[in-house]
Amino acid sequence: MVLSIWCLREKNACLKDLQSRYEGYDNYFTLKIHYSGVFTKSPGRKYIDGTISYVDDVDTYLFSVHELDDMVRELGYKGEQTLYYHLCIPEFPLDYGLLPLGNDQDVLKLVSYVPKHKLVKVYIKLGQTRVTSYFKSPSKVVIEELEPESVSSELNRKKTL
Repeated sequence: MVLSIWCLREKNACLKDLQSRYEGYDNYFTLKIHYSGVFTKSPGRKYIDGTISYVDDVDTYLFSVHELDDMVRELGYKGEQTLYYHLCIPEFPLDYGLLPLGNDQDVLKLVSYVPKHKLVKVYIKLGQTRVTSYFKSPSKVVIEELEPESVSSELNRKKTL
């Protein structure tokens, strides 16, 4: 069993220099979690009416969506609630920088920013999300609906082979 050492920062605690805190620890970072709010529409998207919490000492080698689930439970969310996690690419606005954070491939994308960015922003949407990047296929697979006549002609062609 591997033990994670991340910790939820106290509400009024201030930590200004993350580069110094994590000097010599390239795999550690802080999550800035925005929750209990809503996204406005694009352009000029914002996350409003929410709360911010920080989780320090997150280890890229141990971080996963399940780890994020544990962090979110510490914030008071219940396991039966449907939550959508969104990563904001460092130095990008919410209009262009939101990516889904729902599987291992998404986590690998997040941790790729850590060597240069020790603060990573995550946004939580409760219930449903309208952020379109969440519904794009990560494998770039395109699913096409075939017309019935093209399907039958393709089957006939295969039978004659």
